[in-house]
Amino acid sequence: FTVIPISNSFVYRGDFVENQIIVPYVGAGIDYMIFRENLQGNVTSGVKFGYHAMAGFQLLLEFFDRMADSMEEFGINDTYLTFEGRWSQINNFGGGGLSFTGFTFSAGLLFTF
Repeated sequence: FTVIPISNSFVYRGDFVENQIIVPYVGAGIDYMIFRENLQGNVTSGVKFGYHAMAGFQLLLEFFDRMADSMEEFGINDTYLTFEGRWSQINNFGGGGLSFTGFTFSAGLLFTF
């Protein structure tokens, strides 16, 4: 089973002051999934499109970690630990067949240059 996800988002970040420790954000966008499944010689492939909404927050690591604060000499201004929840409705707006609808949670690092 192979999936190639393509996603475009519009995001609003609540970054109001310099060195703000917690930066909340919300966003929404459109999604496009290209999929292919090969099950014992039977190939199913196609595309699905839909939309998503997300919310999360970014935790400024420079407040907790002095090493993250020293990264400016390498061109990295800020380093954030990011947590996000995303609801996706990817099923051709109610079409039949395969559906990529559901809630996902993700965490990661964000570097601003």
